[in-house]
Amino acid sequence: MEFANDLRELQQPAQTHIDLNEFTIPDENALFFRAKQKELLEQYDAARMFLSEIDNQDWEHWFAETNNKIANNYFKLVFQSRFYEAALFFYNSVVDISWTVCYVAAEFACSHNGRRLSVEGIPTLESAVEKLRALEGNVTSPTAEETPFAYLKSLSSEFSNPINQTIEFWTEFAETDIRHTYNFCKHKGHPIYNEIEELNNTRVMDLRFGVYGKEKPVITDVRDVQMSISLKESIDNLLNFDNEKLFPYVKRLIETLETIVEPSEMITY
Repeated sequence: MEFANDLRELQQPAQTHIDLNEFTIPDENALFFRAKQKELLEQYDAARMFLSEIDNQDWEHWFAETNNKIANNYFKLVFQSRFYEAALFFYNSVVDISWTVCYVAAEFACSHNGRRLSVEGIPTLESAVEKLRALEGNVTSPTAEETPFAYLKSLSSEFSNPINQTIEFWTEFAETDIRHTYNFCKHKGHPIYNEIEELNNTRVMDLRFGVYGKEKPVITDVRDVQMSISLKESIDNLLNFDNEKLFPYVKRLIETLETIVEPSEMITY
């Protein structure tokens, strides 16, 4: 599996020499931003890990190969489908977390009529955790009817750019096969894959009846009513999405927020 971009580009800038006479105390806004950036990057890394496992050439640690090539190919496809679905979930979580990265940075900075919050002293751990959990609980889809993103845009012009990036990306992504398949797996069931079904010769019967001189199939197997998709096309679609859509969006969003939030170099992860 070849990815066009390096996830290390999404990490916080490398640490430089810090002048203890000039460094700024980390404020909550910057800490929240770095925390969500870290979590997004970890989910992104997991997504790529599972997608990469599809190209694994050593299958012995997943199943015991036999002399039956068809059986070996069948089980290989089954495991590839599992890796695909795991990657699918992680990639979608990256998209969802990107909303939180943007919202947390903007909401906290805009919480006082569009003016930056002036944090006096060092916030306590307990209060910071409570605030971040509360902020996370307010996050909704960027285009939801009651979304707070439009309100935040009206409070601060400097956050219009990253908020627009989030809304534009989600508007396009929400109607893609990737999101539809993810929602189906999450809420409705499990798809079957054409490549696997071609090797799965367990159908008991295949019935048809005639209607006005035309034959129509009759359901005889649970697979007749399951959602069917191509595994290969789905995998290729996910890889192309990473390389061409997701990575450029996340990189641009983080870089934009970085210039606005200006987190202290003292914050690490």
